[in-house]
Order: sequence, then structure tokens, then C-alpha cells
Amino acid sequence: MGVLGLAAGNGRSWQERTEELAAELEKLATQLRNTNAIYDPVTGLFSYDYLRVRLAEEISRGQRQKEQFALVAISFMPRTGSRVSAVDPLIATATQLLRENIRAMDVVTHINRLEFMLLLPSTEASEAKAAIERLTTLATQVAKEAGGLRLLAGVAIYPSDAIDVEGLPAAARLALVKELSSGLGRTVATPEPTPAPEPTPAPSASIKPERPVAVGFTPGAAFPASYWEENELVPIEAILEERQSEGETCLLVQTATGLVYLFQRQRRWYVADLT
Repeated sequence: MGVLGLAAGNGRSWQERTEELAAELEKLATQLRNTNAIYDPVTGLFSYDYLRVRLAEEISRGQRQKEQFALVAISFMPRTGSRVSAVDPLIATATQLLRENIRAMDVVTHINRLEFMLLLPSTEASEAKAAIERLTTLATQVAKEAGGLRLLAGVAIYPSDAIDVEGLPAAARLALVKELSSGLGRTVATPEPTPAPEPTPAPSASIKPERPVAVGFTPGAAFPASYWEENELVPIEAILEERQSEGETCLLVQTATGLVYLFQRQRRWYVADLT
């Protein structure tokens, strides 16, 4: 599926670009109907393919009506640091939380394991922030039976952050990573009342406990592709951030469990959960 760019300056009129967008939207809708990929098989929520179609529709409407909308990238993380399977009850808990606490016009999408995206039509940045705060508060009650979840979210606003189907999800994910790096991730569903979040210090000073691991590299790669911990192989799905500090390499990586820090000190590798 192609990129739906609307940037000006290419010599075409807005009407021509609108017609191109409409044609691309119809192409996306046809592909979606042909693949029968409207719903995610794990959660029953909408699929990412369907989200792309709805994004194209909102872009078209936003262009016509000069209206903003928001796309929110959401990641739930288990406090225990245990691995998450496709049928883990944490996924069901997170799915229920999102499904039952959004507006009828909103679109919630399951991306992967405990990762979701939420499309908020006719929503400005301040309204999107309020929606995230509301979900965080509700999660404190809803997720208690799951043992506690850490809720992280990043927001992208059309058209200030991105203007196309590819750029908006990327901008939302980047905002999520920045939210995590700044220490604003919220821990919810603790047995005691949740205190106000405090800024997280630098990873090398605050991420405890650290555990030694053995890492694996693919040929020619600069960064690890997986690591072994207690006889379990943990694939690394993505490296989101790299930091160099006082001879230490620290990587923020995405695994099946969620986000963890993987760092090298004195030629030895360690992993640490986000706390």
C-alpha cells in the first residue's frame, strides 16, 4: 500500500491531490476487502490494515474540513517482566480496557502482543492527552486482577506531526519512545494507591536489578539480534534508542515481553527491566 502524501509544492492543485487520495483510499479499501483483514484474530479488535484505511479517510476529511485528529501509540508492559504469549491474559485485560473506554467513533487497533494504536477523530492534542490520562486512571481499577500494568503512550497529531498514512504511525511510535525516555511512563494497577510519577534517572544509575546475559549477533550486524537469559532465547524485535555514556553502551530494545534496557559494560552484556 502506497504512501498517501499531501505535501504542497509539486505544482498540482489541491483538487488533483484530493482525487489521488480518494483513488488510493479506494485501492486500500479494495485490498482490505479482498484479504478479509478487518479484524485482528487475537483480540477481535480492528487490524492494522483497517487502521490504514481509516487513517486515509481521516486524512481526506481533515484536508477538506481543516480539522485535526490524533493517533495514539499505546504499549502496556507487565510489571513482573514475564514473557507474553499470544493468549496471555494481560492481552485480554488491555483489550477490554481499550474497547470499553473509548468513544463510538474511535478506532482501536491491536498491533502486536501488548501494543495498540488508537485513532481519535476530531481530536486536538490537549484532548488526546486528556484521553490518555483517563485511560491511565481507569486502568488502575480495571487491571488489578492482572497484577499491574505499565501504560505508555505517544501521540501524533494530523497535520502538525505528519500528513500521511505512513508518517502518522511512525510519529506516534517516536512520541512513545520519547515518553519512555523522559520517564513519564505510568505504572497502574498497584495494590496501593499509585503515587505521582517521578522522573526516571539515567538508565545506568536507576534500572535495577541488572542480569547478565549472552547476546547473539547476525553476520555483519552492529547490534545484538537476541540474547540468552536463564536458558531462554529472547529475540530482539527492534532497537529503539542507543546511548553511550562513560564507556557503557545502553540500548532500548523491543522484545516479546515489551521494552527493556540491554547494555554492555566492560565487555559484558546485561539486561534490565524498566521499573
